[in-house]
Amino acid sequence: MPNNTASTQKRIVVAGDSAGGNLAAAVSLRLNSRKFPIPPIAQVLIYPALQMLELKFSAHLQNTIFIKMPVLCIHILAYLGVGEDLLPAMLANNHTTAATKAKYASVFDVSILPEKYRSNEYRKPVHEGTPEAVRRVQDKVLDPFVFPLVASDELIRGLPCAYIVTAGLDALRDDGFFYAHKLRKQGVDVEHVDYPEGYHPFLMQIDGPFTNRLADRTLDNIAKYVQQKVKSG
Repeated sequence: MPNNTASTQKRIVVAGDSAGGNLAAAVSLRLNSRKFPIPPIAQVLIYPALQMLELKFSAHLQNTIFIKMPVLCIHILAYLGVGEDLLPAMLANNHTTAATKAKYASVFDVSILPEKYRSNEYRKPVHEGTPEAVRRVQDKVLDPFVFPLVASDELIRGLPCAYIVTAGLDALRDDGFFYAHKLRKQGVDVEHVDYPEGYHPFLMQIDGPFTNRLADRTLDNIAKYVQQKVKSG
């Protein structure tokens, strides 16, 4: 191996969008927990799916055009290896108990969101969950290596710096805001860029008949961030 590439090959950046953003965040957590000898120097999370404990956030209520909640929930159930018979419970937000949701209330504090993204429709859950759904789903959505937003402070500390992209018209939008806040609280350097006009998955429209300038601009900004981290890492 040429000597002039040896140092470059130690500069790893993990990145992904949507479910890929979930995986990038989970990989970063896992490597951090195991003190991987060559940890990533950065993580790039593009409108990531980071939790499924609560499905009545402002973004879920406001943004139902580009991601339909039944479709989102079906994907979640498939990812968790759980049957679609639990779809009604998921749509009703009854797949986890009110007590469990309350435990993570500070993580999901609506005041973290910009005022324009807060919804008056949200009500704190009082239902104790559908027993069968809770039995089959709750433990899975509380696994931080499946959904990183529920990770403990200990797991978060020491994570690589993060570049988080959120889209204003995305049902997953709030996950990015909450995770950026959670990382910063534990001393992780975060650059969070929100595109109010963005939707899910606008980055895929980098070319083709529906090409948009927002995708170009976003990719340029991500490339600049990664280049800077690789050079300084």
